[in-house]
Amino acid sequence: MKNVQIPYELFVDLVLYHLNSEDDFDEEIRQGLEQKLTALAKEGVTSRGEIRKLQDNVQYYRERYYDSATALETMKNRYNELKEKCKPYLEAMEHFPELVRSFIDKVRELFIVKEAQKQAEKEAKEKARQERIKTRRNKRGMER
Repeated sequence: MKNVQIPYELFVDLVLYHLNSEDDFDEEIRQGLEQKLTALAKEGVTSRGEIRKLQDNVQYYRERYYDSATALETMKNRYNELKEKCKPYLEAMEHFPELVRSFIDKVRELFIVKEAQKQAEKEAKEKARQERIKTRRNKRGMER
C-alpha cells in the first residue's frame, strides 16, 4: 500500500474528529481531503508524461544496447576469423622470425615495384591521351 502525506493541521482535525467525536471539524476535514485528492490527481497527470518520457528513454537505450551487442558479436566473429587466417603467420613468426621478416620485406618490395609499374602505365596512358588531343587540334587547325 502506498503512503500519502497530509498536512499536520488536517491530521490533528482527523484525530480530534475520530477520537473525541468532535463534529466541529467536518468542513475542515472535507476541504483538507479534497485539496489532498486534487493535489494527488494533478501529480498523477503530471507523472504520466514523465513516465512516458522515461519509457521512451528505456526503449531507446534498449535498442542501442541490442545494436551495440550485435556489433560487438560481429566484431568478435571477425576477430576470430582473422586470428584463424593469421595463425600460420603467427606460428611461423614464433619458430622462424628472421625468415618471416625477410619474406615480408621481399613482398613489400614487390608491391612497391608493382605500384611503380601501375603509376608508369597511368602516366603513359595520360601522355598518349594528351598526344591524341594535340594531334586532333593540329588537324583541325590545318583544315581551317
